[in-house]
Amino acid sequence: MDDQRWETGSMKPVPEINPYEAGTLNQPVADKPSGNSTLGLLSLICGIVTMALTVIVMGFAMIVGSNADAPLQEDDPVAMLLGCSVFLVAGIAIIGAILGVIGLFAGADKKRGFAIIGLTLNILTVVGFGLCVAVGLAMA
Repeated sequence: MDDQRWETGSMKPVPEINPYEAGTLNQPVADKPSGNSTLGLLSLICGIVTMALTVIVMGFAMIVGSNADAPLQEDDPVAMLLGCSVFLVAGIAIIGAILGVIGLFAGADKKRGFAIIGLTLNILTVVGFGLCVAVGLAMA
């Protein structure tokens, strides 16, 4: 009787919980997700990298494009570098989006937060580049 408490209002004893005792308290619960998805984390990293690279590439393009002394020609190496960097960033974003989709559906016991955030960042990057290309073509 010393190792039990009594519930107030009832006559049922409540057993004491010993955190040092081996048993069900130290075992993982099967209902909770076990950890983050590695593919989701990779997607998030790709999303952060593509967002940073997008800001750098677009900023550089604005600086080069605002040069009123000499407009940028098609065969200029700087224009080729900008074009290649746009395709590189878009490629990383597409790979990150694919990793995010796979991370969402791979493993039912994994958390999906990183995959959702990574997928969102990568899709925003691809859509943002698409809008910039559409605006650039409309202005030309």
